Amino acid sequence: MTRKATKTVMSDVAGETTFLAAAGQQMALDTLRVEIGALKAMLPGLTASQANSLPSDAIRRAREAELEAMFDNMPL
Repeated sequence: MTRKATKTVMSDVAGETTFLAAAGQQMALDTLRVEIGALKAMLPGLTASQANSLPSDAIRRAREAELEAMFDNMPL
């Protein structure tokens, strides 16, 4: 085999390897998408009215700060 032919064979092998690696990654992502869809169907979620009734970020941070302050003042 000549040097040029060897380079062509090696580039063909590298191309096939790259293609197979990408195909394997796509199969893994497709499997993950199906698993997440199945999990989503099993887990309960919030309805729109429940999501709207969640406390705002500012209220949540104030509550967390109040709770943290209580722990900071605990005797040892």
